[in-house]
Amino acid sequence: MENDAYFYLLALLPLLYLIRLYRASFGPHNHGLRLPPGPWQLPVIGSLHHLFGALPHRALRDLSQRHGPLMLLKFGENPVIIASSAEAAKEIMKVHDSIFCTRPLSSSVKVMNELGRGIAFAPYGDHWRQMRKICFLELLSTKRISSFQAIREEEATRLIRSVSSASQLEVVVNLGKMLAMYVTDTTVHAIMGGRFKEQDTLLHYVDEAVRLVGGFSLPDLFPSSRLALALSSTLRKSRVFRDSLMAFMDRVIGEHLERTSSDEQHQEDLIDVLLRIQREGNLQSPLTMDSIKEKEHRISLQVGARQQQRRCSGQWPS
Repeated sequence: MENDAYFYLLALLPLLYLIRLYRASFGPHNHGLRLPPGPWQLPVIGSLHHLFGALPHRALRDLSQRHGPLMLLKFGENPVIIASSAEAAKEIMKVHDSIFCTRPLSSSVKVMNELGRGIAFAPYGDHWRQMRKICFLELLSTKRISSFQAIREEEATRLIRSVSSASQLEVVVNLGKMLAMYVTDTTVHAIMGGRFKEQDTLLHYVDEAVRLVGGFSLPDLFPSSRLALALSSTLRKSRVFRDSLMAFMDRVIGEHLERTSSDEQHQEDLIDVLLRIQREGNLQSPLTMDSIKEKEHRISLQVGARQQQRRCSGQWPS
Protein backbone atom coordinates (compact mmCIF):
# COMPACT_ATOMS: atom_id res chain seq x y z
CA MET A 1 0.00 0.00 0.00
CA GLU A 2 2.78 2.39 0.85
CA ASN A 3 4.37 1.81 -2.56
CA ASP A 4 1.04 2.40 -4.29
CA ALA A 5 0.54 5.68 -2.42
CA TYR A 6 4.04 6.74 -3.40
CA PHE A 7 3.34 6.16 -7.10
CA TYR A 8 -0.03 7.95 -6.86
CA LEU A 9 1.67 11.04 -5.39
CA LEU A 10 4.39 10.89 -8.04
CA ALA A 11 1.75 10.78 -10.78
CA LEU A 12 0.07 13.89 -9.33
CA LEU A 13 3.23 16.02 -9.49
CA PRO A 14 2.83 17.05 -13.17
CA LEU A 15 -0.79 18.01 -12.48
CA LEU A 16 0.25 20.16 -9.51
CA TYR A 17 2.90 21.82 -11.67
CA LEU A 18 0.32 22.63 -14.38
CA ILE A 19 -2.06 24.07 -11.78
CA ARG A 20 0.75 26.27 -10.43
CA LEU A 21 1.55 27.50 -13.94
CA TYR A 22 -2.11 28.18 -14.65
CA ARG A 23 -2.56 30.20 -11.46
CA ALA A 24 0.62 32.17 -12.13
CA SER A 25 -0.43 32.91 -15.69
CA PHE A 26 -4.14 33.57 -15.29
CA GLY A 27 -4.55 34.60 -11.69
CA PRO A 28 -6.13 37.96 -10.75
CA HIS A 29 -3.17 40.30 -11.38
CA ASN A 30 -4.93 43.22 -13.00
CA HIS A 31 -5.70 45.00 -9.67
CA GLY A 32 -8.70 46.79 -11.18
CA LEU A 33 -6.92 47.94 -14.36
CA ARG A 34 -8.97 48.46 -17.50
CA LEU A 35 -7.20 46.09 -19.87
CA PRO A 36 -7.61 46.08 -23.67
CA PRO A 37 -9.82 43.40 -25.24
CA GLY A 38 -8.33 40.24 -26.67
CA PRO A 39 -9.11 36.74 -27.93
CA TRP A 40 -9.94 33.82 -25.64
CA GLN A 41 -7.04 32.07 -23.95
CA LEU A 42 -6.08 28.52 -23.08
CA PRO A 43 -4.41 27.35 -19.85
CA VAL A 44 -0.61 27.47 -19.80
CA ILE A 45 -0.05 28.57 -23.44
CA GLY A 46 -2.37 31.58 -23.30
CA SER A 47 -3.03 33.05 -26.78
CA LEU A 48 -0.31 31.20 -28.68
CA HIS A 49 -2.79 28.89 -30.41
CA HIS A 50 -4.15 31.90 -32.32
CA LEU A 51 -0.80 32.25 -34.11
CA PHE A 52 -0.64 28.67 -35.41
CA GLY A 53 -1.15 28.01 -39.12
CA ALA A 54 -0.18 31.47 -40.41
CA LEU A 55 2.69 33.91 -40.42
CA PRO A 56 2.68 35.69 -37.01
CA HIS A 57 2.24 39.23 -38.37
CA ARG A 58 -0.70 38.12 -40.54
CA ALA A 59 -2.32 36.24 -37.67
CA LEU A 60 -1.99 39.35 -35.49
CA ARG A 61 -3.49 41.46 -38.27
CA ASP A 62 -6.53 39.18 -38.45
CA LEU A 63 -6.94 39.29 -34.66
CA SER A 64 -6.73 43.09 -34.62
CA GLN A 65 -9.52 43.30 -37.20
CA ARG A 66 -11.79 41.48 -34.71
CA HIS A 67 -10.60 42.94 -31.40
CA GLY A 68 -9.45 46.43 -32.29
CA PRO A 69 -6.18 48.33 -32.82
CA LEU A 70 -5.10 47.79 -29.20
CA MET A 71 -5.49 44.26 -27.81
CA LEU A 72 -4.16 42.07 -25.03
CA LEU A 73 -2.64 38.65 -25.69
CA LYS A 74 -0.91 36.18 -23.41
CA PHE A 75 2.23 34.40 -24.60
CA GLY A 76 2.67 31.75 -21.94
CA GLU A 77 3.01 33.69 -18.67
CA ASN A 78 3.63 37.05 -20.34
CA PRO A 79 0.89 39.60 -21.07
CA VAL A 80 1.56 41.33 -24.41
CA ILE A 81 -0.08 44.50 -25.74
CA ILE A 82 -0.43 44.59 -29.54
CA ALA A 83 -0.75 48.02 -31.22
CA SER A 84 -1.78 47.62 -34.86
CA SER A 85 -2.83 51.12 -35.97
CA ALA A 86 -0.89 54.32 -36.62
CA GLU A 87 -2.76 56.11 -33.82
CA ALA A 88 -2.05 53.39 -31.24
CA ALA A 89 1.60 53.16 -32.28
CA LYS A 90 1.95 56.95 -31.97
CA GLU A 91 0.56 56.87 -28.42
CA ILE A 92 3.10 54.22 -27.40
CA MET A 93 6.18 55.27 -29.38
CA LYS A 94 5.83 59.07 -29.31
CA VAL A 95 3.27 60.47 -26.86
CA HIS A 96 4.17 58.09 -24.01
CA ASP A 97 7.62 57.11 -25.24
CA SER A 98 9.34 57.74 -21.89
CA ILE A 99 7.07 55.12 -20.27
CA PHE A 100 7.35 52.40 -22.93
CA CYS A 101 10.90 52.97 -24.24
CA THR A 102 12.52 50.40 -21.93
CA ARG A 103 10.86 47.26 -23.21
CA PRO A 104 11.42 43.72 -21.91
CA LEU A 105 14.16 41.76 -23.65
CA SER A 106 13.91 38.16 -24.76
CA SER A 107 16.25 35.64 -23.16
CA SER A 108 18.41 35.34 -26.29
CA VAL A 109 18.74 39.12 -26.60
CA LYS A 110 19.80 39.36 -22.95
CA VAL A 111 22.55 36.81 -23.57
CA MET A 112 23.82 38.52 -26.72
CA ASN A 113 23.62 41.94 -25.03
CA GLU A 114 25.56 40.97 -21.90
CA LEU A 115 28.99 42.21 -23.00
CA GLY A 116 28.23 45.47 -24.80
CA ARG A 117 25.41 47.98 -24.51
CA GLY A 118 24.65 49.63 -27.82
CA ILE A 119 21.64 51.75 -28.67
CA ALA A 120 19.26 49.06 -29.94
CA PHE A 121 18.51 47.35 -26.61
CA ALA A 122 19.97 49.78 -24.06
CA PRO A 123 17.54 50.89 -21.31
CA TYR A 124 16.44 54.52 -21.34
CA GLY A 125 18.93 56.68 -19.46
CA ASP A 126 22.22 58.55 -19.75
CA HIS A 127 23.99 55.77 -21.66
CA TRP A 128 21.15 55.50 -24.19
CA ARG A 129 21.11 59.28 -24.70
CA GLN A 130 24.87 59.27 -25.26
CA MET A 131 24.64 56.47 -27.85
CA ARG A 132 21.77 58.29 -29.57
CA LYS A 133 23.84 61.49 -29.71
CA ILE A 134 26.76 59.60 -31.30
CA CYS A 135 24.39 58.18 -33.94
CA PHE A 136 22.89 61.56 -34.83
CA LEU A 137 26.08 63.64 -34.75
CA GLU A 138 28.63 61.13 -36.07
CA LEU A 139 27.22 57.99 -37.69
CA LEU A 140 24.01 59.25 -39.33
CA SER A 141 24.68 62.96 -39.79
CA THR A 142 24.10 64.64 -43.17
CA LYS A 143 27.84 65.16 -43.60
CA ARG A 144 28.59 61.49 -42.85
CA ILE A 145 25.89 60.20 -45.22
CA SER A 146 27.15 62.52 -47.97
CA SER A 147 30.69 61.21 -47.51
CA PHE A 148 29.46 57.76 -48.57
CA GLN A 149 28.17 59.00 -51.93
CA ALA A 150 31.11 57.44 -53.77
CA ILE A 151 30.33 54.08 -52.14
CA ARG A 152 26.69 54.26 -53.20
CA GLU A 153 27.67 55.19 -56.75
CA GLU A 154 30.19 52.35 -56.92
CA GLU A 155 27.67 49.77 -55.72
CA ALA A 156 24.94 51.18 -58.01
CA THR A 157 27.31 50.89 -60.98
CA ARG A 158 28.06 47.28 -60.03
CA LEU A 159 24.29 46.58 -59.83
CA ILE A 160 23.64 48.08 -63.27
CA ARG A 161 26.48 46.05 -64.78
CA SER A 162 25.07 42.86 -63.26
CA VAL A 163 21.63 43.54 -64.73
CA SER A 164 23.16 44.43 -68.10
CA SER A 165 25.28 41.26 -68.20
CA ALA A 166 22.27 39.10 -67.35
CA SER A 167 20.14 40.74 -70.06
CA GLN A 168 22.85 40.18 -72.70
CA LEU A 169 22.90 36.50 -71.81
CA GLU A 170 19.08 36.47 -71.95
CA VAL A 171 18.92 35.20 -68.37
CA VAL A 172 15.90 35.85 -66.17
CA VAL A 173 16.85 38.61 -63.70
CA ASN A 174 15.72 38.35 -60.07
CA LEU A 175 15.67 42.11 -59.50
CA GLY A 176 14.42 41.78 -55.92
CA LYS A 177 17.40 39.66 -54.94
CA MET A 178 19.80 42.03 -56.71
CA LEU A 179 18.36 45.05 -54.89
CA ALA A 180 18.66 43.21 -51.58
CA MET A 181 22.32 42.51 -52.29
CA TYR A 182 22.84 46.16 -53.32
CA VAL A 183 21.51 47.39 -49.97
CA THR A 184 23.63 44.85 -48.09
CA ASP A 185 26.81 45.56 -50.08
CA THR A 186 26.41 49.32 -49.64
CA THR A 187 25.85 49.01 -45.90
CA VAL A 188 28.77 46.64 -45.32
CA HIS A 189 31.00 48.80 -47.53
CA ALA A 190 30.18 51.89 -45.42
CA ILE A 191 30.77 50.02 -42.15
CA MET A 192 33.96 48.21 -43.12
CA GLY A 193 35.46 50.79 -45.47
CA GLY A 194 35.72 48.62 -48.58
CA ARG A 195 34.64 45.45 -50.32
CA PHE A 196 34.74 43.17 -47.30
CA LYS A 197 36.44 39.85 -48.02
CA GLU A 198 34.52 38.10 -45.23
CA GLN A 199 31.12 39.53 -46.17
CA ASP A 200 29.53 36.08 -46.52
CA THR A 201 30.63 35.29 -42.96
CA LEU A 202 29.16 38.56 -41.69
CA LEU A 203 25.85 37.93 -43.47
CA HIS A 204 25.76 34.45 -41.97
CA TYR A 205 26.03 36.04 -38.52
CA VAL A 206 23.27 38.51 -39.43
CA ASP A 207 20.91 35.74 -40.56
CA GLU A 208 21.66 33.68 -37.44
CA ALA A 209 21.08 36.70 -35.18
CA VAL A 210 17.73 37.43 -36.84
CA ARG A 211 16.74 33.79 -36.35
CA LEU A 212 17.71 33.73 -32.67
CA VAL A 213 16.22 37.11 -31.82
CA GLY A 214 13.05 36.70 -33.88
CA GLY A 215 11.77 33.46 -32.33
CA PHE A 216 10.20 32.45 -29.03
CA SER A 217 11.85 30.09 -26.60
CA LEU A 218 10.53 28.32 -23.52
CA PRO A 219 12.29 30.73 -21.08
CA ASP A 220 10.57 33.64 -22.88
CA LEU A 221 7.14 32.09 -22.49
CA PHE A 222 7.65 30.79 -18.93
CA PRO A 223 10.34 32.97 -17.31
CA SER A 224 9.51 31.78 -13.78
CA SER A 225 9.85 28.08 -14.70
CA ARG A 226 13.15 26.39 -13.95
CA LEU A 227 11.99 23.38 -15.97
CA ALA A 228 11.54 25.56 -19.08
CA LEU A 229 15.02 26.98 -18.54
CA ALA A 230 16.51 23.50 -18.22
CA LEU A 231 14.74 22.11 -21.31
CA SER A 232 15.58 25.01 -23.61
CA SER A 233 18.76 25.02 -25.70
CA THR A 234 18.26 28.60 -26.93
CA LEU A 235 20.40 30.23 -24.26
CA ARG A 236 23.29 27.85 -24.89
CA LYS A 237 23.10 28.49 -28.65
CA SER A 238 22.93 32.24 -28.02
CA ARG A 239 26.08 32.16 -25.88
CA VAL A 240 27.96 30.14 -28.51
CA PHE A 241 26.79 32.56 -31.21
CA ARG A 242 27.75 35.62 -29.12
CA ASP A 243 31.27 34.35 -28.42
CA SER A 244 31.82 33.46 -32.07
CA LEU A 245 30.52 36.85 -33.22
CA MET A 246 32.70 38.75 -30.74
CA ALA A 247 35.79 36.84 -31.95
CA PHE A 248 34.89 37.74 -35.54
CA MET A 249 34.42 41.43 -34.67
CA ASP A 250 37.74 41.37 -32.77
CA ARG A 251 39.48 40.44 -36.03
CA VAL A 252 37.67 43.21 -37.92
CA ILE A 253 38.51 45.89 -35.34
CA GLY A 254 42.09 44.62 -35.14
CA GLU A 255 42.47 45.16 -38.91
CA HIS A 256 41.17 48.73 -38.54
CA LEU A 257 43.58 49.45 -35.68
CA GLU A 258 46.52 48.17 -37.74
CA ARG A 259 45.45 50.30 -40.70
CA THR A 260 45.16 53.38 -38.49
CA SER A 261 48.57 52.84 -36.87
CA SER A 262 50.23 52.47 -40.30
CA ASP A 263 49.13 56.01 -41.35
CA GLU A 264 47.61 54.57 -44.51
CA GLN A 265 45.41 57.08 -46.34
CA HIS A 266 41.80 55.88 -46.43
CA GLN A 267 38.27 57.15 -46.11
CA GLU A 268 36.95 57.04 -42.54
CA ASP A 269 34.30 54.32 -42.23
CA LEU A 270 31.86 53.80 -39.37
CA ILE A 271 34.22 51.59 -37.35
CA ASP A 272 36.95 54.22 -37.71
CA VAL A 273 34.49 56.85 -36.41
CA LEU A 274 33.70 54.83 -33.27
CA LEU A 275 37.39 54.06 -32.64
CA ARG A 276 38.22 57.77 -32.97
CA ILE A 277 35.47 58.69 -30.49
CA GLN A 278 36.84 56.10 -28.08
CA ARG A 279 40.39 57.49 -28.38
CA GLU A 280 39.22 61.05 -27.77
CA GLY A 281 37.46 59.94 -24.59
CA ASN A 282 35.21 63.02 -24.29
CA LEU A 283 32.22 61.00 -23.13
CA GLN A 284 30.22 60.87 -19.93
CA SER A 285 30.45 57.07 -19.91
CA PRO A 286 33.37 55.35 -21.73
CA LEU A 287 32.74 53.75 -25.11
CA THR A 288 34.05 50.20 -24.71
CA MET A 289 35.23 47.83 -27.43
CA ASP A 290 32.26 45.58 -26.68
CA SER A 291 29.90 48.51 -27.28
CA ILE A 292 31.61 49.25 -30.62
CA LYS A 293 31.29 45.61 -31.71
CA GLU A 294 27.65 45.51 -30.58
CA LYS A 295 26.78 48.75 -32.37
CA GLU A 296 28.31 47.72 -35.69
CA HIS A 297 26.55 44.38 -35.58
CA ARG A 298 23.22 46.09 -34.77
CA ILE A 299 23.50 48.18 -37.95
CA SER A 300 24.04 45.02 -40.01
CA LEU A 301 21.32 43.24 -38.05
CA GLN A 302 18.78 45.96 -38.86
CA VAL A 303 19.53 45.57 -42.58
CA GLY A 304 19.08 41.80 -42.29
CA ALA A 305 15.84 42.21 -40.33
CA ARG A 306 14.40 44.50 -43.00
CA GLN A 307 15.28 41.95 -45.68
CA GLN A 308 13.60 39.17 -43.67
CA GLN A 309 10.46 41.30 -43.21
CA ARG A 310 10.25 42.07 -46.91
CA ARG A 311 10.72 38.41 -47.80
CA CYS A 312 7.92 37.42 -45.39
CA SER A 313 5.56 40.08 -46.77
CA GLY A 314 6.22 38.96 -50.35
CA GLN A 315 7.92 42.18 -51.50
CA TRP A 316 11.15 40.31 -52.28
CA PRO A 317 11.47 36.76 -53.51
CA SER A 318 13.20 34.54 -50.98
